[in-house]
Amino acid sequence: MLLKNEISYNVLLVEDNLALNAVLTEIISGEGHNIFSYMSAEEVPETLEYEIAILDLNLPGEDGLSLARRIRSTKAEIGIILMTVRSELSDRLKGYNVGADVYLAKPVDPNELLAVLNSLGNRLSDKLSKKSAQDFNHKPLSDKELTVLKHISKGLSYKESSAILGVSLSTVQTHIRSIYLKLGANSKIEAIENARDRKII
Repeated sequence: MLLKNEISYNVLLVEDNLALNAVLTEIISGEGHNIFSYMSAEEVPETLEYEIAILDLNLPGEDGLSLARRIRSTKAEIGIILMTVRSELSDRLKGYNVGADVYLAKPVDPNELLAVLNSLGNRLSDKLSKKSAQDFNHKPLSDKELTVLKHISKGLSYKESSAILGVSLSTVQTHIRSIYLKLGANSKIEAIENARDRKII
């Protein structure tokens, strides 16, 4: 399945059910996203960078509500999806009150989860694109981002660019996402056109 705007997201998954964790990891990575899977909140590195968090509510140790609250307090732009067997209104309200964007009741249909993830990711990207476009003069492309942009402007694929740079495909995808945000673009063609208009390439 092709991703909208060819953008992948860094996704944090915290789910203590080993089988479900494995299934969701396979499904989400199969959609083209970069996924970081953990069994508990305590395992998540403080320095981990991600755009969307998918959290189980009933986690060992720190629960999903506490983790969602902590994430929201330090990462205001992060998209948060809560999953739980608790589906009462009072439970959903608790989730939204700590900063969740979406509350999904288990069992979660994989297609619905992917639809929510992509919709939330694209909405956040659009929001960040507008903000980044306004701040463009203060956030120029890095040397590596500029190199990747030149590669795609010459028709090279992400895989070819990763081989030339000697980095992973996911790293190139991260550069592409940053390029889109900084140039206020939603596609490769738009990024190239905007860069040429601004005499970047």
